[in-house]
Amino acid sequence: MSQLEAPAVAAGAKPARWPNVIGNIGLVTGALMVLDQLGDLTTLFYFNPATLERWFAPEIAELTLALLPPPGWTVLSALIGLVLGALVIIGSLRIKSHLRSGVELTTWWAWLAIVWVLTESVLVIGRMVAGAEHLTALVPGQWETATAISLPIALAVVLAYPIFLLYWFRRADVRREYEGWADGQSPFTT
Repeated sequence: MSQLEAPAVAAGAKPARWPNVIGNIGLVTGALMVLDQLGDLTTLFYFNPATLERWFAPEIAELTLALLPPPGWTVLSALIGLVLGALVIIGSLRIKSHLRSGVELTTWWAWLAIVWVLTESVLVIGRMVAGAEHLTALVPGQWETATAISLPIALAVVLAYPIFLLYWFRRADVRREYEGWADGQSPFTT
């Protein structure tokens, strides 16, 4: 049996479905993370003074540029997001292959994703507060309400899968099952 084949199921035993379900959700999550971060990187090309001034009135272009993060932050943020996306994709493939290292990898991803989402949220809120005058000029009297409503919803959606994984892998029946899987090569050892 190669490392990427699921182990044989004992005669009469029903194979667990959760590795495929969790693995598929992780693959979709990772793919969306990678696409999102690649999209963020493209903003460096079209959210620049020359392009914005061609598309919008000069005052709107100026306000938009004042609210954007520095290009270096955009690149760093995208690279971190790409690494996180790759971690969950690799971990999910390993879970689908019934390798314990997939659980280890996606558990690490879940903790790192939670820390990263909360860190980036604080930085975004700080940027919004610092740019409050620009936001008020763009959407007078609306941005505070929109942020108060959308931020908790966005955080709940983004944090749901990592928190779920941390809970799922701690369940006794799930733990019993993945502890019986082949070890494979741990992604954190050589």
